[in-house]
Amino acid sequence: MLYHSVPRRTEQSGKYAFDGAAFERQIAHLKKHFDFIRPQDYFKCRPLSARKAVLVTFDDGFQNNLTVVAPVLRKYKVPAIFFTCSRYAVNGNILWFSYLNALRYHFTYKGFTFRGEYFDMGPDARSASVSRLRDMLLALRPHSAAMYTAIENELPRVETFIGKQELADWYAGMTQEQLAELASDELFSVQSHTVDHPLLTRCEPAEMKRQLSENKNFLERVCGKTVTDISYPVGDYDQTIIDECIRQGFKTGYAVIPKIGKYPAFEIPRAGIYQSAQEIAAFKAMWARRREQKG
Repeated sequence: MLYHSVPRRTEQSGKYAFDGAAFERQIAHLKKHFDFIRPQDYFKCRPLSARKAVLVTFDDGFQNNLTVVAPVLRKYKVPAIFFTCSRYAVNGNILWFSYLNALRYHFTYKGFTFRGEYFDMGPDARSASVSRLRDMLLALRPHSAAMYTAIENELPRVETFIGKQELADWYAGMTQEQLAELASDELFSVQSHTVDHPLLTRCEPAEMKRQLSENKNFLERVCGKTVTDISYPVGDYDQTIIDECIRQGFKTGYAVIPKIGKYPAFEIPRAGIYQSAQEIAAFKAMWARRREQKG
């Protein structure tokens, strides 16, 4: 199962109003019906009489994974992997997709101009404007350096339209000290998610290798433990990415939907949880496991 940011509270409503309370309800519900396993147990055979197993993972390294998620997991004694980008901890900047989400949910002005184009941020046009900006940013080269340069130097600064507390609750990442604290708990494993959360297949070969190696080395230094697992940002990978991961000493790779289907250890499927309903979590837990078994 795959989670991302779990804010302490949310201003959204309806089934997508996912926050710390909704997360705890899901974990409590899953605890009644599934066995939570550790990463090293994923490929182990289990008795036919055993309950279905669930491995809980988190992508990106949001600060709320430590402040909101970890206490819930400790309460229910649930192990988890936290796949973490090091860009957060090194310079404190938010990741590119978090910047876009901040624009979508928190931007307070009528619009802005970027590279000669006006982006209308009124209620009716906001979603389309953010999607258009996303496409423009992802098209910049070299990926992902040019994208971050544009965000930092040409687009509205996130601090001008979102408060410090909201930034911490929703989008900020863990510091080095917080990563070390999380990794010190035997329930948890801090693993690799690249430096900047790029789409790895869009990176130049040298940059792709750097994204993997620098993140792995950083996490090993900060956490004091060997990093053997990687989660591919946005589920984006190919044969070249897998080959490089193997060369760099990774043992397992976590995808979303397997793309190649030849490498069980490097294409572990996961089901993303984005809704608050307890039944959604249970259904997706079953779906992910069946997909893995079919693969």
